[in-house]
Amino acid sequence: MTRRLSLLFTWLWLVELGWFGLSSNVLGPNTTRDQRRDIKLMYRLGYTQNAIGLGLQLSEDQVRYAISHDETPTKRSGRPSKLNQDQLEELEAFVTASKANRRMPYSKIPAALGWNVGEYCIRHALRKLGYNRCVAKLRLDWALEHRDWTLAQWATILWSDETWVSPGIHKRIWVIRKPGEELNPTCIVERLRKKGGWMFWGCFSGLADKGPSLFWEKEWGSIKQISYCERIWPPYSPDLNPIENVWNWMKDWIQENYPQETMGYDRLRVAVQEAWNAVPVEFLYNLLAIMPARCEAVIAANGLHTKY
Repeated sequence: MTRRLSLLFTWLWLVELGWFGLSSNVLGPNTTRDQRRDIKLMYRLGYTQNAIGLGLQLSEDQVRYAISHDETPTKRSGRPSKLNQDQLEELEAFVTASKANRRMPYSKIPAALGWNVGEYCIRHALRKLGYNRCVAKLRLDWALEHRDWTLAQWATILWSDETWVSPGIHKRIWVIRKPGEELNPTCIVERLRKKGGWMFWGCFSGLADKGPSLFWEKEWGSIKQISYCERIWPPYSPDLNPIENVWNWMKDWIQENYPQETMGYDRLRVAVQEAWNAVPVEFLYNLLAIMPARCEAVIAANGLHTKY
């Protein structure tokens, strides 16, 4: 140690005398613990960062980093798990007990087990056990299970969802222009920065056509207390819910019949209700008729999303 420091002092002394013309931006390898310790020692003895970098053939950034950080970086301990080993085993047994449990959202598992933990705790624990959400696998399994359903079976499902509806244009608009005409007034589509709208909920089935439609203004949690149907659907699968096509049809209808960008809330509610009433029943039946094709598309995509 003493001999190494002596050689280092000699080197730095010769550098300061100008005997060596090393560049201050010489890049060396990542600094070691011994190098960082030497840098701190030289800095406390009054040597400049430039002189230390020249003497050790390190860049100024490496010297500056070593001065401002610990010689030996501390290892992150991480947040301790909220679940003990017995609870981890209970969680694994619960998840693997049934198909419904495997598809249960993380947010509902604590209540099912009577635990006072959050969704992220469950996700972290399951990942620690080697489990992950496999949406593609769920979609593929669902499509394989329903690929042979008849139209009569699809008609028994109550399809429901909600959507945000606002007045005016809802699709991307294409214009014909040359390069450089981006700001030409005839190529610009005026849009309001923040348009008003309503959250609209509706449902339909092949047995009762269109069901009730509701505007949700407050108490969003109340919709979860109403059980309209018993169903298990794969998550993140709008292409497997034909009511998404109904929303597009309604928004096209509103865009065509109420093209103005501004509309009062009362008038917008009337427009949305008119659009819902205008959805053709034949259109709904056609959506149900192509459900087997949707399933086959999911199977062909190995569970990934499709054009629908």
